[in-house]
Amino acid sequence: MENFDKKYCDICGEKIGFPGNKKLEDGNLCKNCAAKLSPGFPSAAKAPLKK
Repeated sequence: MENFDKKYCDICGEKIGFPGNKKLEDGNLCKNCAAKLSPGFPSAAKAPLKK
């Protein structure tokens, strides 16, 4: 099942626990990386991940 697969942060590579996942348009973000975003940053869910 896709909902129960292990997820990793696409920024830092850290394994994401159940309550810490922030779903992006094309990836996942851990709570530590999400906390580093500027408060003026638009909704992370609508922001694409650019590498």
